[in-house]
Amino acid sequence: MRWLGSSAGVAPKRAATGAGNENTGRVVDRLAWPIIADGLFMTALELTNLALLGRLGTTVISGVGAATQLIQLGIATITGASVGGMVLAAQMRGARDREGQGRIVGQSLLLGLIIGILFGLPALVFANPLLQLIGANDAVAAQGMIYLQITGFAFPALAIMTVAAAILRGLGNSRTPMLITGLTNLINIAVAASLIFGPPQLGVAGAATAAAIARVAGAGLLLATLWRSGLLRGARFWPDLGAIRQVLRIGLPSLGEQLVLNFGLLGYGLMALQLGTTVFAAQRVCLTLIGLAWMPAFGYGYGATALVGQAIGAMLPDRARLLARIAATHAIAWMSGLAVVSFLIAEPLVGLFTEDPEVRSLAATGLRVLCFGQPFWGLGQVYAGALRGAGDTRFPLLATTAGVWFVRLPTAWFFGLFLGWGLSGLFISNSVDAATRAAFVTYRFLRGRWRERLTARAA
Repeated sequence: MRWLGSSAGVAPKRAATGAGNENTGRVVDRLAWPIIADGLFMTALELTNLALLGRLGTTVISGVGAATQLIQLGIATITGASVGGMVLAAQMRGARDREGQGRIVGQSLLLGLIIGILFGLPALVFANPLLQLIGANDAVAAQGMIYLQITGFAFPALAIMTVAAAILRGLGNSRTPMLITGLTNLINIAVAASLIFGPPQLGVAGAATAAAIARVAGAGLLLATLWRSGLLRGARFWPDLGAIRQVLRIGLPSLGEQLVLNFGLLGYGLMALQLGTTVFAAQRVCLTLIGLAWMPAFGYGYGATALVGQAIGAMLPDRARLLARIAATHAIAWMSGLAVVSFLIAEPLVGLFTEDPEVRSLAATGLRVLCFGQPFWGLGQVYAGALRGAGDTRFPLLATTAGVWFVRLPTAWFFGLFLGWGLSGLFISNSVDAATRAAFVTYRFLRGRWRERLTARAA
């Protein structure tokens, strides 16, 4: 259990005296970079399948893209268990409450399993009507239905994988989830390449089957890691209403945030579908690529959640502010650098995913427009993550609601549809949304209301 005492966390005695602050940047990086790599691996699973399936035509890309939107909505529903479990595990690690850690681990995994079943069943039974509900035509829905049904069958495993990885990060172990996600990608690539192009040439079904096999394997390995750490042996898997309430009190606002975001993205997709299948395919390629460049925001944001949560558990508010500030600085630097690179080589990047010249042209322009919002995403994701670590998960929900529904979608409609600027017009709203949310959450964290609550709790 060496990872429970790793340096990627809060050392209460040293932090309390201010010693070791010169190493804080390395502490942040040590936790964040495996999370970034983990995020890259998670994105790479869908990205690899998209790249392989792109050789089968625009309709296939659009069908899998539409199914992926619904899958992302399902993944968002897991957030209530994963964020709640991560934050509470981090705080209990900071407080050195081993028994509390085991209780939270068991209840978080139980919640994740229930959510996985509740989402997986509708994906299996209602795949076609769900795809048509979000605007897919018959040809696109036919392809997406195959992908969605098979993913729905394996969704409980994906839920367990997501929750277990989040808990390990909260406890300071971001390396193991990274390694396991990397292994699942190797499994996915090997199985997908064989099943898609054959024999047996299963196409979309082959890609979905490969992803399902990889996720089941990943879930098993992460559970084995928790077992070896001793946390599962002390965990409770029968319902504990008190612990469930704790997890949901922290996690439900984050669940609401993800649902708001993903329903907003569905609206985004509907606008693109109104502009035609070619524009929708280009949008999916752009969002997949920008997701890679978004990984530093993801990594440093989750790192801030874990480290601030540990500092809060150890009753070290100054340490929490310092960790958040350093994480934000590093995230902005990396997001800006990747935005410049993506802008300069947009054409070759989109060419990796489609051979259609019209899709490639639209996607290259759209990708360049998205690059302008990247630094703001770095700032916003870190301070939103810091707020979650401090237990203030409601404000990121409010900021996301305002950004998506009152900024992004109206701006996208105005520039993309009303002015007729197409995909580029839709993507202008991304930067406006990013800047708005970043301003909200940064002000909230620096204002320090969470600090007042911590002082009151200590008293």
